Amino acid sequence: AWEFSVPVNFELTVLFTAFATVIGFLALCKLPRWYSDYQHDAGFRAAVDDTFVLSIESRDPLFSLDETRALLEHLGAEDVRLVEA
Repeated sequence: AWEFSVPVNFELTVLFTAFATVIGFLALCKLPRWYSDYQHDAGFRAAVDDTFVLSIESRDPLFSLDETRALLEHLGAEDVRLVEA
């Protein structure tokens, strides 16, 4: 009889809806991101072994490469480089 399958079908619908929601959320947010744009830079690959790396992204409209470079060098940065992504 089909009456016995109604609760099972309802629960499966809820379960698959939850799965679709989580998968859709991850896909729309482009998560997880398994790589970084910095992984292609040879200096970054060498630096992650025993040094500290600070990355500043230039998406901000107020970002100035010259001012940022001058600030970091004034603070004692050993190497300041621009990584094109």
